[in-house]
Amino acid sequence: MNYRVKVISMDVHRWSNETGQGDFVCSKSGFDMDTFHDLKQAKMFLNAYFDYVLTEDDIAEDGLIQASLIEDENGYADKDGGYIVDYLIEVIEQRRVRKLF
Repeated sequence: MNYRVKVISMDVHRWSNETGQGDFVCSKSGFDMDTFHDLKQAKMFLNAYFDYVLTEDDIAEDGLIQASLIEDENGYADKDGGYIVDYLIEVIEQRRVRKLF
């Protein structure tokens, strides 16, 4: 069985290490991050991508994962970047169709 990790949306706000989250900048559409053979691999990927260990507190009631990154103006992770990006992520269990007819 495969698990697809997909970003549903991203909200971008200005960020300052001194004052925290600032004005809303924009929203961005989602994209497929990767596909994994098991949930453990998917979790390890997300922990590495966001550079912290996701916990059950990061999972909303609807099962979607909420995580944030500080990024630079080019969208790369940068702890001194000027933007905070809030990601909404889903992990989709993919099954193969065994009987088509």
